[in-house]
Amino acid sequence: MKTQVDFKYAFAEPHRLCICLPDASRKCLLDASKTGLTVAWTDADLTGNPLGALAPLMACWWLDLSADADGSALPGKAWKRVENRIPALEYTWENESAFVGIKAVAVKDADVFSISAKNKTSSSSRIRVLGIMRNHVSNQIWIDPGSNINALLPTIGDTSDRMLFLVAGAPKPSKLPKRESIVIEWDIRPGGKRKAYLVRPHFAILDDAKKWLSRNWENEIEKGLDAWKDLLKKAPEFSLPDPVVADAYYAGLSDVFVMREEQSNGRIAHSPGTECYRSLGSGEGSLAAVVLDQAGYAKESEEGMRTSLGFQEKNGRWDDLRRWGHDMWGLVGFKCLAVYQHYLFTRDRKYLARCFRRMLAHARWSHKERQKTKIPYKGEKPLTWGLMPRGMGDCGLMDGNDLYGIFLPHNIWHCYVLKIALWSAKELGLKKEAAEAEKYCSDALQCILDSLERGSIKEANGTRWIPGVPGKTCGSRWGAANAIYPCGILEPHHPLADGTLKYLEKDLSRGGLPINLGWMPGGLWVSIATDNLSYAHLAREEEDKAEQYLYPTLNHGTPLFSWCEERMPEPGASQVSGDRQHAWTPLTVSRFIRDALIMEDKDILHICRATPRWWLEPGQEIRVNNAPTHFGRISFSIQRSAQDELSAKIQLKGKRKPGQMILHCRIPETGKTFVIMESKGAEACTAGDKITLTPHSNSISVSVKLSDN
Repeated sequence: MKTQVDFKYAFAEPHRLCICLPDASRKCLLDASKTGLTVAWTDADLTGNPLGALAPLMACWWLDLSADADGSALPGKAWKRVENRIPALEYTWENESAFVGIKAVAVKDADVFSISAKNKTSSSSRIRVLGIMRNHVSNQIWIDPGSNINALLPTIGDTSDRMLFLVAGAPKPSKLPKRESIVIEWDIRPGGKRKAYLVRPHFAILDDAKKWLSRNWENEIEKGLDAWKDLLKKAPEFSLPDPVVADAYYAGLSDVFVMREEQSNGRIAHSPGTECYRSLGSGEGSLAAVVLDQAGYAKESEEGMRTSLGFQEKNGRWDDLRRWGHDMWGLVGFKCLAVYQHYLFTRDRKYLARCFRRMLAHARWSHKERQKTKIPYKGEKPLTWGLMPRGMGDCGLMDGNDLYGIFLPHNIWHCYVLKIALWSAKELGLKKEAAEAEKYCSDALQCILDSLERGSIKEANGTRWIPGVPGKTCGSRWGAANAIYPCGILEPHHPLADGTLKYLEKDLSRGGLPINLGWMPGGLWVSIATDNLSYAHLAREEEDKAEQYLYPTLNHGTPLFSWCEERMPEPGASQVSGDRQHAWTPLTVSRFIRDALIMEDKDILHICRATPRWWLEPGQEIRVNNAPTHFGRISFSIQRSAQDELSAKIQLKGKRKPGQMILHCRIPETGKTFVIMESKGAEACTAGDKITLTPHSNSISVSVKLSDN
């Protein structure tokens, strides 16, 4: 297997994976390191939280697992997801004398740790897995040495008959080192193997121990894994020259369902993280909805957005007032992005009409709000003329030392709201409402463009860039590139777009990512490189620059395909912030991998627009099967069968065909001429390494000869 994913720039251990069933409220945090595995959880869930409040559900129970052989500690060797994509953990301890492996899987009423051990020596060996809880607990065998129930019970924190952990399928341990410990140990002959189960019931009492011990835990594990496998069967199939990139896509898609759960209103919604950000968030929730629509989960996408879309005041205000995202004007833009994409995938006009009423109500309210900033200062227009009034920044945006201010990125996204409102009115054939939306949109665009021009920061070399606050250099640069894409406030090659990208990318880390995009001075907000910058480059038709952030983004993650929110740039960075398993990066990874393979631009469908060039070396093939698009489903393969031959087969399924398809033949060599040898089902022409196809059939094939100029 050839891959360029090596996780070389992963931040410091522990590396986190949350395991659960899809959309489940019961979640378990697993923190892996070279010393062992920590199991952590809280019994609370979001059904008991104030709806939309940032009221984190922090872990309050902890078990630390280690392993040893004949009294010598075994080092943690490796950790990965099951099948390298499912939210279930495989962890191993190993040295020259012994192997101990854990497979941790969530099932309907428990988290199950299948533990396997092997003696690699030529003599008998005692191999032990030791768990010690940090809480005030006692092992039933410690309490009653005559008991055969190897279970941990609370002394403080819950009723004393609750089984927090239970061992099944292992002999009674010879000794417990302390009352808070749980032990699995075997005396294993040379080359011998053993297996047992450590079970964390979501709720069980000691009286039911016999019933729990009698269950077939291997079958339960298979059922837990099947729940994820069955869910992922609905997704498109990506077969790529680098299979680890495909794994990253499916891991990110899976994590959408890890970070969704029932809220206090009885509905499912998405959280931005697994612990300190485990609260409904409309920003990441909107991005999750886009990922779901792109993968064919339209019902789940719509379901997950219902609560966020419902956060609207009677006066039309739609920014999650009374919730976590209050006063963040750009948040409404994220909602509109999700609505826009959902409609393009489903063509559900009733859905668009419902959402448009919300957009228009917000546009009316915000138009009145913007009049508050149209106040001359000393007879002149201030830089903030006509912008939304003072709001919350977040994302590292600060006005000096103030979290609140008038921020350009939020106003850029606010204009996107008005643009989508106008587009929706036209799409729905609502002429009167379209004229009203046009009035709001044109005024807001005029104001933001004026503020961008006059409030930009001019460098000594004459280039200008978009700051967070007009005329100031304080705070982060998050959202500046969104003026290019998706908001389309600036033309892709506008001088301000040129200067902004140049400024944002002027300082790259050793691992190839831009520094200072978020909260941490000198740090990395890994997701924003791909989320903000790669898409801006795609809008500018700079595909190589867009693709350059894919592998660095993956390699700054952990082997579990998990990313903290922000961190310092060096490999093994110990200074991190936010959740250790944050949502934004895996969402961006899944979205970008999909868009690198298939991306819509109005009536054009791009194929392989930003794939790494080595993926079309001689002998390589890229295959996509049953992928949703705005035009229906698509399956295709692109094969480089020989040094001078390339062929593609495309199958469309849907009522609508794209006006054009652009097949990007991103080969690693330069200076090649592409000559079309045969084309079926479409008119074909070449320009550089792009083949433009005008389809007249659902089945299309094209073969190309590569020659030197």
